[in-house]
Amino acid sequence: MPIGRFARACRLSVKALRHYDALDLLAPAFVDPDSGYRYYGRDQVRPAVAIALLRSLDVPLPVVRELLASSDPERVEQVIAGERGRLQDEIARHRQTLTSLERILGTGDLFPYEIHIVDEPTRRMARLTRETTLARLVEDSTALAAEPLALAARLEWKASDPVVGLYPPELGDPCSFGICVAVTVDPQELGGAELIDLPAGSMVGLTHVGPYEELPLSDYALFAWAQERGHELSGPVREIYVNDPREVDPTMLTTHVLIPIERTQK
Repeated sequence: MPIGRFARACRLSVKALRHYDALDLLAPAFVDPDSGYRYYGRDQVRPAVAIALLRSLDVPLPVVRELLASSDPERVEQVIAGERGRLQDEIARHRQTLTSLERILGTGDLFPYEIHIVDEPTRRMARLTRETTLARLVEDSTALAAEPLALAARLEWKASDPVVGLYPPELGDPCSFGICVAVTVDPQELGGAELIDLPAGSMVGLTHVGPYEELPLSDYALFAWAQERGHELSGPVREIYVNDPREVDPTMLTTHVLIPIERTQK
């Protein structure tokens, strides 16, 4: 079949077929050496329609290539499951974006916070660290926040509130974060936790009231406020969780957000 007829039969455009040929994803069965016209065989219809189907579902071309090349049903299932997970993460990110936009619309202000500088003491803490994706950060950090307190109770530490989250100033994907609980004695057994000292120092801070999904807005507010006043920030970002998300409505969750100030620019 000539390329135009083949394109119509497979629900693809001529431009797309030429692109897939250039990528060595779906080459024509024959190219006329004189005219350069491309021709395709009927045995190419199924892979071409498969490409059309997968691209209609926004499956990336590298994944399409792997699916076409695989004859192992289990591998195909694994690849498709991976794509489902990727899309679920993307949907979660979009939901977080909508939540943040709704907060901005509700306040009419990009940075609706009162910001101040506070002096924090040194804190002896037990820290658990995890790696996650940006889409799962809130879910995973909320789940992890309960572990240090449970660990302290199991090992009979003297633990004191609050739970503190530690995050890099610029989150990548994947990203690492830590959840800490203050301890008043050195535990003999850490049980998977790391004993650290959060250093004392001046911090720029604010109080955020609302769902954890909206917390990134507070980071931007702190960065803007500090830079306007000539302060240089040095992470990590500290999130101090005042109340328990299992007991409090998300709209009433209170979090103190602090970022250390390394020095003042002149």
